[in-house]
Amino acid sequence: MRIQGVTDLQVGDVGFSVIGGQVGALVSLGQAILTPACWFTHTYIVAEKLPNAVSVVEAMPGGARRRFLYGRDRIGEGFGWARLPMSDEQRSSVTIHALELQGVPYSFLDYLALATHGRILRGRVTSSGHMICSQLVDQVLTRAGVQVFDDGRLSQDVTPGALFRRVGALGEICWE
Repeated sequence: MRIQGVTDLQVGDVGFSVIGGQVGALVSLGQAILTPACWFTHTYIVAEKLPNAVSVVEAMPGGARRRFLYGRDRIGEGFGWARLPMSDEQRSSVTIHALELQGVPYSFLDYLALATHGRILRGRVTSSGHMICSQLVDQVLTRAGVQVFDDGRLSQDVTPGALFRRVGALGEICWE
């Protein structure tokens, strides 16, 4: 898959990037403890394709948000994209479910739950409705009928690195 600009993306494509600063360092450390290291610490999903732009939905500390990308925004060095095989119906469903999850709260407790493999906080995370970025993307895909993980894990048991490795194994991936 070669991506020259955002208009090459399709609904359902999964984007990956790096969070900078101390937060990014903590996410990287947490991922290294849980799974083999991965430099990507943030993920998002293409929700809509417009004539000259795409919108992505991503979990953020202020709540999940929709963001419009133009030109070469989030294309190139430091960014990765994956395209999973999906039907047109699944791609349409991605749009519906991604947009429905706008505003879903973000919780740093999810990182603690991941670090303890959910043993301590699983009930809290499941009932809270909070999601970090990788949890949100996996939840959108699951609701759209795209099963990324086949090991029985719940969406709250997904790190950005685990998602990157799994979608890379299932579909086409591009990063620079």
